[in-house]
Formats: sequence, C-alpha cells, structure tokens
Amino acid sequence: METFFRKQNLDERLLKTLKEMKIKTPTEIQQNTLKPALRGKDILAHAPTGSGKTLAYCVPLVQRMAECSKIVPGVFAVVFVPTKDLVVQTAAVLKSLLLHFPQFAVVELADEEEKTAHAHPTVLVTTPSSSHRWLHDNTALVKNVKIVVVDEADVLLETPRAQKIERATAFLPRSFQTFFASATLNMETERVFSYFFPKGVSEISIGEKKIRLKHLALVCEQKEKFLLLYAIIKTNLLEGRFLVFTKFIDTAYKIFLFLQAFGESVCVINPEMPLNIRTKKVVEFNRGKYTHGIIPAIDHLQDAGLYRGVDFKKVDVVLNFDCPDSPTKYTHYVGRTARGGQKGTALTFVTSSDEGNFSAIKENTGEIDSLPVDKEALGSFSYRVGDVLSKLTKIHIQEFRVAEVKKELLGAEELKMHFRSHDIDTEELSKNTAEKAASTTTGVAEYLVKKQTA
Repeated sequence: METFFRKQNLDERLLKTLKEMKIKTPTEIQQNTLKPALRGKDILAHAPTGSGKTLAYCVPLVQRMAECSKIVPGVFAVVFVPTKDLVVQTAAVLKSLLLHFPQFAVVELADEEEKTAHAHPTVLVTTPSSSHRWLHDNTALVKNVKIVVVDEADVLLETPRAQKIERATAFLPRSFQTFFASATLNMETERVFSYFFPKGVSEISIGEKKIRLKHLALVCEQKEKFLLLYAIIKTNLLEGRFLVFTKFIDTAYKIFLFLQAFGESVCVINPEMPLNIRTKKVVEFNRGKYTHGIIPAIDHLQDAGLYRGVDFKKVDVVLNFDCPDSPTKYTHYVGRTARGGQKGTALTFVTSSDEGNFSAIKENTGEIDSLPVDKEALGSFSYRVGDVLSKLTKIHIQEFRVAEVKKELLGAEELKMHFRSHDIDTEELSKNTAEKAASTTTGVAEYLVKKQTA
C-alpha cells in the first residue's frame, strides 16, 4: 500500500513530505476520501475518533493547491475548527505537509483580536467566532476561496454555532468545494447539512471495526474513586499512560495532588489557561515529560476545549473519573486513545447518580465490560490513601490552583521575553498576578486569591 499515494498522481513534493513524515499506508477514511476530494466533490467524512480525518482533508487540500499552476493572490482554503487548540494543531499538520511548498503560507487565527503574521495567507485555519472580523476586513483576499473545510462538523453546525459559520461564509464566494469531517452525527446536524447543501454531499462513512478500543466500566461509590484510582495504577491493573477526564477543575487538581503524593509524574491541562500554556502542556505530555494527564472537561469556555480532536500521543488508558453526561461526550473523551490503529482502553467510574447517563452511553456504544476489582482486597491501601486525602482539603486545593495559575502565567516564555524587553520587574508583578488571573480561577474563593498576593 506504500504506492497508494503515488498511484493517485500526487505532486512529487507532497509525496516526499509524506515519506519524510513516515506516512506509508493511508487509513480507511483517507483512502476512501482522497479520490472524490481530488475530483472536487463535496465530502462529508464520518469516521471514529483517531481514524485520521485531519490528513483525509489536508492531503487533497495540499494537492489541489499544488495542481494550480498559478494561484490567484489571496486565500485558497479556509479550515474551520471548533477550538483554539485545534487551530494550532491543524495548522501544524498543514505546515508540515507544505514543507516543500515555500510559496504557500498557512496562517492560524485563534483569536478575534489577533493579526495574521503573513500578508498573503494561502490557507487560513480558524474558528468561526475568531474569523468573522478578519474575513470582514479582508474580503478582497477571500473572494477566490476554492475549498472550505469544517472539522468536527457536528459541533460547529449545531445551533447557535451554525449561525457563526453562516456569517463567516457570507464573506466567501458563492461556490467552493466543501469537506466536512465528524466523528459523531445527530439529526439536528443532518438538518443543517440539508440547509447548507441542498444538492447533497458525497457521504463517506467508516465504522468502528478497525478501532482497537476496549470499553470498561467500574460501578462504585463516589467516596471509593480515589482508592480505586490508586489501586488501578499502582497494581498495574490497567497498564500504561492515563488521561483522566473530570467534570470540575478542583477535582482535576485534587487528583493531581493525590497522584503526585504517591510519586506519579502528572500534569493538569487546564482549559481555562491561555492557549499558549495549554499548547505547551500538550506538547510536554506528548514528548513524555508526564506519565499521566488530567483534563477538566468543561464546556462553558468559548473556543476552548481539549477533548475534541486534540491528538494526545501514546495514551493507553482514558479514565472517565466522572461519567460523561452524553454519548457524544463519551465518544470524544475516549477517542483520545486507540488512535492511528493503536490499542487502547476506556474505563468509566459509574456511581448510582450516573445510571441514566451511563445507560445512554452503553446503548450508543454497545458492549461495555465490567472491570473486575476485588474491593475487599483494597483494604491494605485504605490507610495511605485516606492519609493523603485528609490533607487535600478544599482550601488546600484552591490555594494550589491559584499558585499554579501564577506560576504558569509568569513562566510563559513569551511573557518573559516581553518583560525583559520592557524592563518590567517580574518579582513585583508576581505579587498581584493571582488577583489579575481571577478569570482562570473560576469558583475559587476570593479571599484565597487575595491571600496569594500578600
């Protein structure tokens, strides 16, 4: 299959890049979408998480640009993604594929106030809300757009996000090739598709048969979760690197402090932190700096999220410390493992209050096995676990959370460079950073934030 890409008559420069990236065999969704995409067909690619949807649209996009003997100055393609984190990740993939095409420029626009660094972008990667002002101010640059990609289409085309897509595409020409990619679909999304594409699209779907993901559940009481977490990791009941999802930020930091107390290398990837800090944490995790990662899966932040599409490397186990409240969320949480044909395990803690949500997840997912644990045998761990938990009071957790915000914000390399160039005293600044970072400490008692500034 190494010759598949060559058989499609791809540009030699693109073939060279794919070889350098060690991409020899296309995944099923990549193989099935490449030919119709190169023919200019509108595509809806429906495939599981981790199946290679990003390359499925990036490769034909680059090839389409390479085929144009003379590209009219301006934007050739716009890629819409739902979160700022995905803007960074998707732009990085495109930049890698365009390594041998110096005439093309990829610009990532992750913030509405952000100015593009390149005067003539060829590909714009952005979120609908971040792009509106730029598209409005640069209509001359987007009048010849040939391709529009909507990744994570199910979430971007739900009301009211669909309205943002409509407003953004209003600045584009009336005719362009579309490529929609999604792991989950629902009836509301399909109605939106019919609105955007009255003539229909070429729908290409693949199932779960090649996704090597084992689904497990463990019924427990809320108070048992930390004991079970300790036992599972320390006894290697499930082996490898864990990515833990929680519903609340304080819970994430409690798990962080708990595991750290037992010598585990762990990090919290907090979606409330600025984008550059989140990106840095993901890169460090992927490079192996941490054994385990913890993600508070909160939804109230616009364009910020770490459970949709973000490519975490070498995750062996996804643990839903708190049961997701919908099958869609479950799909995207557990989709951080078993990516690219690798094996993975998804374990969900299920309490009595989770029964309704878990029933819906099980109905949607299919068979979910029970993880066999002899709870009576865990008694030998109870004392040390209880001793650590007794020290992790709510005040202690929130104090640590505030201190962590200060450290991360002051440690950001870009800020350090700015401070040095403007002769700013970082010691003096550190005295009031936590108070100014109140927006990243939602739910933390005000007196705790002030205490850190004393």
